[in-house]
Amino acid sequence: MKNSDSDDAVPEWERLSEDERVRDEDWDAIVADFGRSTAYNSEVSAEEVTEYLEQREDWEGPVVDKVDLRDAQPARVVSLVALVGGILAIIVVALFVRPVPLWGTVACVAVAAGGGVGAIFTLPKDRRADDDGGAQV
Repeated sequence: MKNSDSDDAVPEWERLSEDERVRDEDWDAIVADFGRSTAYNSEVSAEEVTEYLEQREDWEGPVVDKVDLRDAQPARVVSLVALVGGILAIIVVALFVRPVPLWGTVACVAVAAGGGVGAIFTLPKDRRADDDGGAQV
């Protein structure tokens, strides 16, 4: 094992004891692994994976339900519209209305805050029975 700390360039408090040192063979193996890709499918796009799976006869794609705004809870839609609308109204009023009336600013902030609170309270409170703990889009 090389002792690179033997010269006076390294302060005493920064030197490693023999049991704290990494052997040169181990260090070379670690450094050699940096050039190798360890992630699975790191160079493969999602389209290529889909094409490959569609070519296999034993693979069937998952059934995906269409997401539609009409299926959403009305309270959630109103809350999100109020949140986004309130924020956009604040921006528009700040850019194009001079002087900005206090009641307009308070109303926009109240609508945005109410929409945010409503959006939080309309989030699901429990998981589905068939939930496997993973994300579902």
